Amino acid sequence: MTRFVDEYLPDCVLSYDTVGSPRFNTKIQIMDSGAEQVDRRWQHPLHDYSIPEGVRDMVTFNALRDFWLVMGGPAHLWPFKDPFDYASVPITSMETDWAPTLSDTDQVLGNANGTTTEFQLVKLHQRGSQQYSRTILLPVVSTVVVAVDGVSQPSGWSVSRQGGVVTFDTPPASGAVTAGFRFDVLCRFEDDSAFDAVARSFNASGYSDIQLKERRFLD
Repeated sequence: MTRFVDEYLPDCVLSYDTVGSPRFNTKIQIMDSGAEQVDRRWQHPLHDYSIPEGVRDMVTFNALRDFWLVMGGPAHLWPFKDPFDYASVPITSMETDWAPTLSDTDQVLGNANGTTTEFQLVKLHQRGSQQYSRTILLPVVSTVVVAVDGVSQPSGWSVSRQGGVVTFDTPPASGAVTAGFRFDVLCRFEDDSAFDAVARSFNASGYSDIQLKERRFLD
């Protein structure tokens, strides 16, 4: 079974109050001396998302139920836009930046050498001298713009929806390869009981939260 289905949650489910947090898998062992040994098991975090009051009426309930049935509950993975981080530029306001201004020089993908044709989309996060490079695996293809040595490249390349790899028809000769883009994360419903919790809460209070988990591509 191919788990990825390229369909978004119904628009009526989404909320500006969505909460998402990146989580690492870190084992911390406290020694007898009080010192700690740290085992960082994941290079890249996974996000947990909560959509508060995502179901507020029967129209939304029915739309979510249809989506749940089509996805087989948590069986399939699908794209979700993290409201805090979904573009090659910083998000300044979740209420106004749904279509942030992108530039084809937003992020550096690598340097051309006349041989390499494939460049991975990445987004760099930096604090002082410390950096974290996030690999972008699910770009919104229609938003990707590319430049080589600061010169826009309107054609002569393609980008994969699954994988986020920019492939040039002819290897660029020299200069920095840069790009701007929007991107999604790969999500599923929390577990098989998730819709049961939605139905019970909605029936009791007239609204219900929705819990999602980011996953990695395996197929």
